[in-house]
Parts: sequence; structure tokens; C-alpha cells
Amino acid sequence: MESGLGVGCVVSMSLPRFLLRAAGLTVAVSAVAWVLVGSLAGPHAQHVVPWAAGVTFLGALLGRLAGHFLVPSGRPESPAQAALVGLGVRLLSTAALSFAALQLGVSPARTFALVLAGLYLSLLVLEVVQAAADVRVATGEPTKPTHATPHDDGSGAAG
Repeated sequence: MESGLGVGCVVSMSLPRFLLRAAGLTVAVSAVAWVLVGSLAGPHAQHVVPWAAGVTFLGALLGRLAGHFLVPSGRPESPAQAALVGLGVRLLSTAALSFAALQLGVSPARTFALVLAGLYLSLLVLEVVQAAADVRVATGEPTKPTHATPHDDGSGAAG
């Protein structure tokens, strides 16, 4: 199910799914970070967690939207190009938003950077998994293996 929004621009149902998953992951990782920061750095440092969560989620949102709106659809390579554009925009926007947050006085800066890195990496994993699924769908590959092939050792794992 896709809906056209302009010349060469298509937003698929994977965008809302990604945003819901990203929001859930951001909340979960932020909850863990809140507890860790509170116990390791003290309650005075916990205010950096929502800042880091906002910066990373907004960066992921901007990257995903850039991939959908800047890459023309309809070509087999479009999902892979959209993912690469999205990753680049996400990196730049997260860096710019982080700099802005630090200029606004978010401190301690080291705690902010550590929480930001944890959130960024967790959302990066989600984004790569979603991009791989989009590429598989676009190329017609099955999204799940139909059966496991046993190997000589019987493990079923690639050797």
C-alpha cells in the first residue's frame, strides 16, 4: 500500500511502522538510560536523557523522511538509495541538533553524549533492519526464509 505525494515521491506503509518502532525503542532505551544515569551520575544529570532522546528521534525522523522525499520511486535501487540518503541526513541532523542542544546549555555534556550515542546506535540498528526489509520487498526476495538448510555439523548456521 503506497500513497503518492508528488512527482517521483512515494511514502509506503513502512514509514509509519518505522516511526512507531523508533518511538517505542526510544522510550525503552531512554527508560534504561534514565535509571543508569540516575544511579551512576546522580539525579541532577537525568535531565539529559529526554534531550538525547529528542535529538536522536528527530534525527531518525528527518533521515527517514529525507529518504522518502528526495529519492525518486519506482526503480529497483530506490529503497537502497533512500536508506543511504536517510542515513546521511540522519547523521548530519543529529550532529547539528546535538550541537544546538549543547549550545543551549545541556550539561553534563559527557553524560548527554553517552546517552545520545546509545540511543543513536539502537535506532541505527532498527533503521538498517527496516532498510534491508524494504530492499528485499522491492527486489522480490522472500522476507523470511522458507526453510533452514542443515550443514555438516547439523547446526543450520552458515559455516
